[in-house]
Amino acid sequence: MLIAGGVILGFFFVVAQKQRSLSTERLQLTLVTDVEDIFVGALVSKGAAQVLPLPPQGIGFECTRGCECRFRVSNAAKSFGGKSFFAPRVVRGDDALVWTVDWKQPFRVSNFVMVTNPSRAFVFVYDENNGESRRLHEQVVKGLPPPVLRQGRVVGEVQYVNATLGNVSRMSPLEFDEVRFVFLGLSPERVKQVSLTRGWEGVSGVSVDANAVGFYEYAGRFDSVDYISYAGLPTVFAAIFAEDSTMYACSVGFAFGRLAYLSEVYARRAQSLSLALEESRPWCSYQSMIDQLRAMGAAARAVADAGEMRGVAQRIAEVGRLGSNVERLNNELVLRSCPELF
Repeated sequence: MLIAGGVILGFFFVVAQKQRSLSTERLQLTLVTDVEDIFVGALVSKGAAQVLPLPPQGIGFECTRGCECRFRVSNAAKSFGGKSFFAPRVVRGDDALVWTVDWKQPFRVSNFVMVTNPSRAFVFVYDENNGESRRLHEQVVKGLPPPVLRQGRVVGEVQYVNATLGNVSRMSPLEFDEVRFVFLGLSPERVKQVSLTRGWEGVSGVSVDANAVGFYEYAGRFDSVDYISYAGLPTVFAAIFAEDSTMYACSVGFAFGRLAYLSEVYARRAQSLSLALEESRPWCSYQSMIDQLRAMGAAARAVADAGEMRGVAQRIAEVGRLGSNVERLNNELVLRSCPELF
């Protein structure tokens, strides 16, 4: 009887443990689905910042080198689904700041979703003797979202300080779990010469120059990990907020893939307009627009298919040039009293 009773108790203990495990899994799945719903809401807003309450476990973000990207709550995960997220590896605390940045080329292509929290700070470093560095610093700082207010109280903001190249090596450590140094208008060679005082923890670095963004680890000095092309200010912010070069390259690559798709959508729309207006308004020619859109789509597809965006600087420059042409042609159509394309 004692043995039988022990077996029965053991059976019910196993059942209870399984039910508890299933309940935990369901809760995690519910939480990650709720987080996904909030991100979907953020994606439709333009340039807005909002505060996201975090689950106790926090939210993890990860991308593999094969660009399998997901966010997770404990063991429950959801794919980025081709969307562009830029965040630290783990976001913990009571709240996270979620900020969307519109990427146009020249029509609206995608919203970049930047995620950060109060335990992460940025140090924007610029060379006060370099006009390009000062200009880029001003552009980045002005482009950040204003603090999120609730009943007149700040409930969320990007934590940052400014530093000149001349004084950054004398800065006292900041009391944050993570500190990202952002070197604006400085070459990788110059960044590697920067040293910090003792006591800094959780430090990483990003540099932005005229050619590319660089990613750095810090262990007594800034050592470069990667050097990747970018495409305008939104992608500069993407590099600043991304955990690493892999997350940056994958999420920006997703956006270029969407640009390739939308370029063909607009090209077909231009074809339809051209046929519809062939007799009533023969001066409304869309053929040049169609050619430029398809060329831009091909260049964007090449960037998207390049994996970690290596060796695509010329393609990105080509996308920028073709995008400018498309915008000019669209404006010319409007001046000729023709339907605009976007």
